[in-house]
Order: sequence, then C-alpha cells, then structure tokens
Amino acid sequence: TGNRDAQYWLGCLYDAGLDMAADTDKVYSRLEKAALQKHTEAQRILGVYYEESISVSEIYEKAVEWYA
Repeated sequence: TGNRDAQYWLGCLYDAGLDMAADTDKVYSRLEKAALQKHTEAQRILGVYYEESISVSEIYEKAVEWYA
C-alpha cells in the first residue's frame, strides 16, 4: 500500500478498465496515493483530471497544486 509506483500502476489499470468500464473513483484514489508520495506522473495526471473535470469537480486551483 505504500509503494508509489504500485499505486500509480493500479490507477492506470483501473483507468484502462481491465475489460470492464473504467472505475474513475478507484483511478483517482490510487493516483492520489501515488501523487501524495511525489510520483510526478501521477501528479500530472491528477492535474489534468482537475483541469478537465475527469471524475472530480472542476477546481482549477487544485489542478495548479498538482501541476506544481
């Protein structure tokens, strides 16, 4: 649960849907865990999610925080 790379890849797998519909709540949750551990790609993806309102409310300030 503490490995940021594992959290990132789990988020990517959930995003891909694993032959099912993508579960955006799980995607966001896993990517956030990785991002909070300074995984830069997870931070970038969360910035995009916030900027484009993908699975989260449209909050540009939060997007800027993840991009920073």
